[in-house]
Amino acid sequence: MNTKVRPEVAKALRDNHIDNTVLSGPLYVATNKVAGQYGLTQRDVIFGNGFCPDEIKGGLKAPFVDNYSWREFDLCRVDGILKGSDMVSAMSHHAPDDGGFIVLNAPHVSVNSNGEFGKIIRYGQDVETGCCGAAMGYLEKYTGGDRGEPELEDVLSAPDSFDIAADYDTYVLKKVLYPHMDEITKSRIPQLALTQKLYELIAHDFDARSSGILSEGGDVLYVSGIEYDVQTVDGGVENLFAPGKVIFYSDTKEPVDVTDVFLDVLDENTGRCIQEV
Repeated sequence: MNTKVRPEVAKALRDNHIDNTVLSGPLYVATNKVAGQYGLTQRDVIFGNGFCPDEIKGGLKAPFVDNYSWREFDLCRVDGILKGSDMVSAMSHHAPDDGGFIVLNAPHVSVNSNGEFGKIIRYGQDVETGCCGAAMGYLEKYTGGDRGEPELEDVLSAPDSFDIAADYDTYVLKKVLYPHMDEITKSRIPQLALTQKLYELIAHDFDARSSGILSEGGDVLYVSGIEYDVQTVDGGVENLFAPGKVIFYSDTKEPVDVTDVFLDVLDENTGRCIQEV
């Protein structure tokens, strides 16, 4: 089934060479096929959720959560940033005997009905908001002149201790992006450039943490990419996944880049899941 979008949405994706997106069904099938080739079967796998907690992103993870009987391990902060080495280590220790994890990890950005990146009308609302809200909010503040380096003290000094955890996630996002913000704001589409840069940083971070930590136990098929949340012609939102690097981490071998294998087994709808209406 194709996602019906306005021509402006299709053009925005096409003009920015975003032509390899897939829906949740093909993503689920391809991920499981590749995982099976490397010894990870559905009965001994836990789903590692590397998506932003934003409610708009639920579509891509739905078949994984449903078919893994809700065996889900939450790995990430806002916009797909890892919670840290302790969390990756905990994931490793939770691996089933002779099993492991499938991890989907992706930042996200929306495309509204006019083909603009970073804005979307959410379910039940009439006004556009940012998406990813935290990332687009930081971009707006930075371009508006608030260019100071993020300070941890600003988070720790919150008057209510319950605010620290929530504010810390946003702080981490800003801290990760800060060294790249001048480059991002000078790009043709800053909202897209920010998301693409964040994808690179997240994938590198997972590799840096996981190569050592995952040797403690359990194999992992790590599927990275970018999620594009597109406005459909009926006013809804469809989640599309553009795959990036796919790495198989083993507790007995060096990491293996299986990106080409993954792309080879993707569903035939790859790149053809958009229908202009």
